[in-house]
Amino acid sequence: KSNPKRVIPIMIENISSEKEYIRLNVATVLSEISAIYPEDVPLEIIVNQWSKEEKIKVSKELTNCISNISNNDPIKFKNHLNQILDTFSKSNSTLRLIIAKVFIDIAEKNHELIPFDVIQQLAIDEDSYIREIGIKIIGSVGKFYPKKSITIIQNGLKDPEWNVKNAATD
Repeated sequence: KSNPKRVIPIMIENISSEKEYIRLNVATVLSEISAIYPEDVPLEIIVNQWSKEEKIKVSKELTNCISNISNNDPIKFKNHLNQILDTFSKSNSTLRLIIAKVFIDIAEKNHELIPFDVIQQLAIDEDSYIREIGIKIIGSVGKFYPKKSITIIQNGLKDPEWNVKNAATD
């Protein structure tokens, strides 16, 4: 942690190792480093590995890296949005939830970075926690899309899950 300029290249060199335990260790180290030095961790390499990673533990650590880097520099996130969305749609619910939470932070910083159609898809997702996040994002960016947002909030109020209804009332 004290010398990221030296450690990060070594980690990146091993991020796509055939051995899962090495990828997990690398992802864990990068996750911790990205929390302190997010500007030094290359998002493109992290997203590329994340999009092809098959092991959930490794993916979770890489997702944390993406979150740390994106919260520090939302524009970097936008540059990789299509790949992130593609992988998001194929991920398990835990990883989808972590990335959806990143979407909230990004949308709060700049409403133009997350396309409105992506927000709409979150608000109708099969997972109620993802729907809740979609509704919360609408609460943050809805003033820029008032007509579209009203329908989504109304649907949220009718949702069978209490967490989505609560998000819609907030």
